[in-house]
Amino acid sequence: MEAHGIVPPETLVEDYELSHKNTVSTSQLDEICSNAQLLEDRVTQLSDAAEDLLKKQMDLKQYQQVLSATDKYFPGEVTRDLIELDDDQAQALLEARGDRDSNFITGVIPREKIPILEKILWRVLRGNLLFKTTEIEQKMYDQKAKEFVDKNSFVIFSHGEMILSRVRKICESLDADLYNVSSDSKSRQGQQVQINEQLTDITNVLENTNLTLTTELRVISSRRAGVPSCCGAHLRAMLAPHQAIVVQASGVEEVRVVVAVAVHGGDRLWRRR
Repeated sequence: MEAHGIVPPETLVEDYELSHKNTVSTSQLDEICSNAQLLEDRVTQLSDAAEDLLKKQMDLKQYQQVLSATDKYFPGEVTRDLIELDDDQAQALLEARGDRDSNFITGVIPREKIPILEKILWRVLRGNLLFKTTEIEQKMYDQKAKEFVDKNSFVIFSHGEMILSRVRKICESLDADLYNVSSDSKSRQGQQVQINEQLTDITNVLENTNLTLTTELRVISSRRAGVPSCCGAHLRAMLAPHQAIVVQASGVEEVRVVVAVAVHGGDRLWRRR
């Protein structure tokens, strides 16, 4: 809730003294449980949808960054880089450029893993490669870490399908996301247009989903209602997975439900009417 600017009430279920408890019928209890499950399912669905859309949005943004970074390596940038290489490296790169669409790999990787990737590739390929990387200014959502982290886009030139296959496996083992990029400028322009359109659509849907989720959470946060203490025994088992804490002290049974909803993971919501 805090992620959406909503401060949940500390207690959603009022205290009831056992000596003044009311009797709740089975049908009333069933209705309470049914209402709780309906809203939990609703919030869970919205939360999962928002997370899925965020992943797709970040994937398209990374693709966008890779396309932009790759532009400067074809064709002039690669030619200039040859001057900086020794004879063996230059020869390898020239061979790779003979079939560029199948002799380079592009992707995005957490910035902290760039030195590791470069070191491993240098040893495995014995320097027979050209490795270029560009920092991405905007933090990107990392699906594994479940948070926004600094990342870099990269382009790796080498030659031979067997070698490139090994390079792909090494990159993926370091949590890199690989993308298919054409070496032809017109084809890349077409890719950029397509990615931009998809990104616009995904962003609009994500904004609407987050707005709906925020509205649902505000409604939940504003509700305060009690559940008779005689329901406690029946509710404990259902509440446990959702941060329900039952405290018994001084003849008073207190049921507190802590609302903890996070769009990108965390505890789920339980509520009752």
